[in-house]
Amino acid sequence: MKNKIRTRRLRCLAALSLALAAGGVAAAEQGKLLVWVNKDKCFDAWVGTAERYTKQTGVPVKVEATIPDFFHNAAAAGKGPDVVIWAHDILGRWVADGLLQPVVPSQRVRDAIDPQGWQAFSLGRKLWGYPIGIEAIHLIYNKRYVNAPPQSFDDVVALDKRLAPQNRKAILWDLSHIYYSWPLLAANGGYAFKSREDGWNANDVGVANAGAQKGANLLARLVKDGVLPNGASREEAESAFLEGKVAMTIDGPWVWDKLKDANIDFGTAAIPRVGGKPGAPFVGVTGAMVSRASPNRKIAAEFIENALLTPAALKACNADKSLGVPADLRVRAELASDPHVRGMSEAARNGAPMPNNPEMTYFWAPMETALEGIVEGRKAPAELLGAAAKRIRER
Repeated sequence: MKNKIRTRRLRCLAALSLALAAGGVAAAEQGKLLVWVNKDKCFDAWVGTAERYTKQTGVPVKVEATIPDFFHNAAAAGKGPDVVIWAHDILGRWVADGLLQPVVPSQRVRDAIDPQGWQAFSLGRKLWGYPIGIEAIHLIYNKRYVNAPPQSFDDVVALDKRLAPQNRKAILWDLSHIYYSWPLLAANGGYAFKSREDGWNANDVGVANAGAQKGANLLARLVKDGVLPNGASREEAESAFLEGKVAMTIDGPWVWDKLKDANIDFGTAAIPRVGGKPGAPFVGVTGAMVSRASPNRKIAAEFIENALLTPAALKACNADKSLGVPADLRVRAELASDPHVRGMSEAARNGAPMPNNPEMTYFWAPMETALEGIVEGRKAPAELLGAAAKRIRER
């Protein structure tokens, strides 16, 4: 699967390079707005919002689906859209390469949006985007097998023993990507990079501190004791949950529609506690950013504030593809009765926005090597995490 995705991406980048060379990539035009968005992020709803805005204002707005590398390469060539809608964790790279325009939201919009969203789009004491939706991985449980979500991993172990006579496991999640196991390492104070007022201290790496080791030791013990089956990919973990082979998983709101389509009565909750502290996932925030190459920066900001971020547009987006937790506090209050949103909200409150500094690029590979070693029991978690920290610092 990874190789197929990588191949498609390389083909897309090759096509983009040819298009740039030939001058065939769409470029923003004066008086017209071009918006690029991930096809999976309520694309159809944004198209409808753009059409309504055009009818109301006379400003033509076109919404196109794309991938982040398209924006990076197009914007670097002075082309591409006025507005790009994407997750905040890519922010540092785009800011460092001079591709984005800082934004100055109106006080009305500032007050309407969760501070955690603004935190995600802050870098160097400036704001670089308007938050739309907040996502975090969380505990998902099948109500057929679990009456109430476990509060701690000790409870998970107890549940696994109760389910054993049914030839069913308590929990399984993707053990091939550190993103899904990170909440255990961060629960007691592990961190990727130390946050500071103006962004991140890229030289202060906290992946091997005492808190991270505590979570890694728990993970190793869960695998060694057979509570957590070894070697699962995201697809395998998802299939096991869909088939009822496991009662719980750790995943994001992007799987909710699939679970509903499978007629699974599921609940969501915070990630169980590690040594008395709640699991702390990375929080991702989707937002709208303005390209520095845009000739329509004022119109772009007006469109974002008065069209994309209106409650009606956000609710239409959420009905199309779940926003997770809406960043707009008014819309969130209206969805408060949704138990799935409540459970994920709790998980997100326990976490923190994923670092958006460019150095975050160097976090993943060393940590996934460490994760593999922890799961396989090759060396002590402290040694594996220490090696990962060294690689991240020496990037």
